[in-house]
Amino acid sequence: MPTIADIYLTDKTQLMITLKAVRSIGALVSGALLMFSATFAQANRVTSDPAYPSFKQDMVANHGFNSAALDELFEQVDYKTNILEIMSRPGESKPWYAYRDMIINQNRINLGRRFASDYADTLRRAEQTYGVPGDVILGILGVETVYGTNKGSFLAIEALTTLAFGFERRSEFFTNELKELLILSREMNINPLRIKSSYAGAIGYPQFMPSSYRKWAVDFDGSGEISLNNSPVDAIGSIANYLKQHGWQPGVPVGYPATYRGSNPDSVITEDLTQLRPAQFFSLSGLTANVPLNPDTLVAGVMLEDNSGPAYWLTTYNYHVITTYNRSRKYASAVWRLGQLVSQ
Repeated sequence: MPTIADIYLTDKTQLMITLKAVRSIGALVSGALLMFSATFAQANRVTSDPAYPSFKQDMVANHGFNSAALDELFEQVDYKTNILEIMSRPGESKPWYAYRDMIINQNRINLGRRFASDYADTLRRAEQTYGVPGDVILGILGVETVYGTNKGSFLAIEALTTLAFGFERRSEFFTNELKELLILSREMNINPLRIKSSYAGAIGYPQFMPSSYRKWAVDFDGSGEISLNNSPVDAIGSIANYLKQHGWQPGVPVGYPATYRGSNPDSVITEDLTQLRPAQFFSLSGLTANVPLNPDTLVAGVMLEDNSGPAYWLTTYNYHVITTYNRSRKYASAVWRLGQLVSQ
């Protein structure tokens, strides 16, 4: 059934959306999930949600969108209750050893090596341009989308609308990302009902949220447009640019495996990964790198639960930079390790 026919700008400020037909709204939202607000659980459609008018007013008053066009667009948007269920059990909630084994397997490593071979020149160019090594880029692409084989099957607008109006704990964040998605679709002249994403609204090979897409994505293949869904080359360059802009230090390792010999492990775990200390500080507390390390090297202490007990690392600022992509230390460690294995 047809949906949006075309998107265009009028009066240089307003986005006008012309519809050929409005597809039917899906089944009514049934049952209240733990994370639902009562109003969200009872809503039949987005435009009748109490949170919608203020969102629409912001888009009209501050971003030049047309009120009626927004109504027509959101009449076509369905809430996806299964997204809230997924948000209640993220993969990062698993212990490190289970998360690692879920992410790092021979199939993913093989796919990564094939991808690395296909895009070897691009990976080298990204490192020359941005200072970010290929193994880190490969680690992120592998963890995020298994090298583009799993970029997400949700409509980004439905995922973000569901989370903006239904996931109270992070409603402000997802409301902003919904706003960014609409602006992005206008800037790129893309129908917002055609943009696919993860359940959290992340887009393309690198799984950029719309705000990151607008800020950090680059046209690395020189095509004249940025396509994180269709261009692995753009994805490689965009990841490298993102990490550089967040403080990546060229030539510095992500970290070093370490061994702890002491009785108070909490004393060597760094809460704030940006607050680095000399390696000698950790050595005096019982945490030492498994390789020779200059005692003045600035590092943080990280511990994750392995099968046989705690596993320790001394990490550099670049480990923190990876956590700006995803705040989980398990995520950063999986990116680091997968990239190493793919690049061997």
